[in-house]
Amino acid sequence: MAREGLAVLAQWFKEDRFDLIVADELLVALGFNLVTVQEVLDLIEQHPPHLTLVLTGRYAPDELLDIADTVTIMQEHRHAYQQGVVAKEGMEF
Repeated sequence: MAREGLAVLAQWFKEDRFDLIVADELLVALGFNLVTVQEVLDLIEQHPPHLTLVLTGRYAPDELLDIADTVTIMQEHRHAYQQGVVAKEGMEF
């Protein structure tokens, strides 16, 4: 499924209809080896110059951090899961 997502992104790049695409949690897919660093690098090379491409998630490898225009590292201080709150549809999934 993760590779299908990369294919969708590549198609959107070809259609050139968007100014911004957020590939939410793509880096998690990378961290779980569902896609390779090279596949993501190849995808990044394909994006139109005017398009802002945002990759989110944990486990960003140095190869991506090194070429990124902006890198933000977020750290969890507290999470509702720790108090037994279950995931909410529309929020966590």
